[in-house]
Amino acid sequence: MTAIPRHWRPRGSGGRAKTRPPTSPRRSCSTQRPPFDPALAERRKAAGFVGDRLRCGAGSVSKLRVTKSHSCKSFVSLATPSRGEAGEDGLNGSKGHKGLAATPELLCRQLKMARNLVKIAQRAESLVVGTYQQMMRRSASVLTMLNKMPDPGESLTVADGAFCISREQLDFGDLGRQAVLDACQGPLKKSKDLWKRLNDAVAALRARKRVDKKGATGPRKGPIPANHGMKGQKKERLIENKMVSSPYRYASKLGALCAALITQGINAAVTFAIPSKVGDGGHSYAPLDPAPLGISFEFFAFPSYLTNVTATNQCLSNWKDLTGVWPPIRIGGTTQDRASFDASTSAYVVYSVANPADAPMTLTFGPKFMTLAGTYPGSVVVGLNRGKNNIDNTIAAAKVAVAEVKNLLAIELGNEPEYYSKDGQPIARGTWNPSVDASSQVDWNIRIGSAVGKNNIIQAGNWNQAPPQWGAAQLIAKENATSKQYVRHYAHHNYPGGDIQKLQSHSQTASNVRSMFAADVAAVKQQTGKEYVLGETNSVSGGGAANVSPTFGAALWTMDYALRAAATHISRTYFHHGTVGNCQYCFWGRYSMGAPYYGATAAVALTAGARTIPALDDGSAKEGVYVVFDGEGRAFRLLMDNYLFLPGAVS
Repeated sequence: MTAIPRHWRPRGSGGRAKTRPPTSPRRSCSTQRPPFDPALAERRKAAGFVGDRLRCGAGSVSKLRVTKSHSCKSFVSLATPSRGEAGEDGLNGSKGHKGLAATPELLCRQLKMARNLVKIAQRAESLVVGTYQQMMRRSASVLTMLNKMPDPGESLTVADGAFCISREQLDFGDLGRQAVLDACQGPLKKSKDLWKRLNDAVAALRARKRVDKKGATGPRKGPIPANHGMKGQKKERLIENKMVSSPYRYASKLGALCAALITQGINAAVTFAIPSKVGDGGHSYAPLDPAPLGISFEFFAFPSYLTNVTATNQCLSNWKDLTGVWPPIRIGGTTQDRASFDASTSAYVVYSVANPADAPMTLTFGPKFMTLAGTYPGSVVVGLNRGKNNIDNTIAAAKVAVAEVKNLLAIELGNEPEYYSKDGQPIARGTWNPSVDASSQVDWNIRIGSAVGKNNIIQAGNWNQAPPQWGAAQLIAKENATSKQYVRHYAHHNYPGGDIQKLQSHSQTASNVRSMFAADVAAVKQQTGKEYVLGETNSVSGGGAANVSPTFGAALWTMDYALRAAATHISRTYFHHGTVGNCQYCFWGRYSMGAPYYGATAAVALTAGARTIPALDDGSAKEGVYVVFDGEGRAFRLLMDNYLFLPGAVS
């Protein structure tokens, strides 16, 4: 006689088998699994599966959907596209791709795969955490990158659920996991309360007593009154089996709670028309630098980043592998205006601090500093001292920079000069305002440029306070033809600051870039035709904030911010890295990786090989939509950053 699988036996039935034909067995995650098929395994591997899960970004992905697999822990998967038909591996391709859509039901449907109430109750937290991790990695807020665009002229329709398409599966580690746990506390508590109520109801039903007509008490015997429609024992068993043996009721409750949390207040669909070629749609089309994202190193810490922090080369190399070009770097910051050139020293840099976490108040550097900078294969901007008002020392350093740094892009004369007066810098003694600073910059640009014998060698500006008071427009008004020939481009700094909620607002990110820089960038383009860069920027000034800068949310902000800057005609954005070991916003350190690096890498991947970028959204909503075009003006990659808020989930 054929053995009856355990999962055919109802709870509380004394082990009696249901009259279910053994010819149609029901798959049990715990007892049955299809035999290993090497050919199927190869197909799944080619499609991007890791085990029973599909790696984010495998191939050209077009639609998020739930797929059946052979694993109890199969959560949200991505169906690989293009012209695939439904196959034995469980993947459903999409014919005639017309857009992207995702709905809250995805989470609910996946959670329904659990097989019984007890197991769900015991594993509720791990199931929800696993699902949220998938949502954060693949759907997270939402990172969408397409290698295969819809046909030109089609519309991208996005239902405001969660979906993600990316080249790499981004793992945000403990920070992301903690956010998941925080977000799920409410649903977990409610679902456990539901389980308790169900158990209590069943227990009460089993032990139900009645007072008979004679006043005796005891277990219910005989039928429930006829108006209930069936005999008591039969109905009691039906109710009991319904409550105990149906995992779907509990699973759907848990799924609905989590789905409601994810999609709270987000229901409307938004449509963006994809331009068929550069210039269509009335958007502002910005040219893209081959490497629009770069790194800024604090002046005194630069040698340490290149010689003592092994991650530096690997992380920069990762971007080079994506774009084919080494990312640009800038060496500068507050300590460049505390540094003096010493031609006699054999050290990279000489300084002393009471605490390794501090930046030095004074320091010297030698020719070896410039030699080290010259080993970097990408373009380099070197910041030199203007604050001390020792132009001869700065000229000596500039000459060594030109001689040693073969990929020298520009020399930056002074860092954030609006603070010179407050910092007690000698050059700012007496009256110091934007007009005086502009005149000083014009003079220094001419003298340094002529001393090194190079045109287009100066990175001008370098303020942090908002234009137009401290901006390129007022500097250009002071310049003459002689000084303009030495200016390669104009730079500004920016640290939006605030809490993580502010950084998670796409409208605030777009507004920050637009209100701060749009007019200043336009003035530079119209009056000089030269580039505008963010020479130093990051989330929160002073090395970052512990509860903001190293978070998953900051990673999403980094991606959105860098792309919004590029779409605003800002040629390059240099993200600052401060004191090694005391830097919350750094992309990497000596022993750890920072979450913002992943967001920056996503932006690099989107722009790799592209020549033009517009923002398809107007910056007023929660969706940031960016499309990039190749050298022939064809759209070939898209990213949508769709912020899904979890109110109260993260403090």
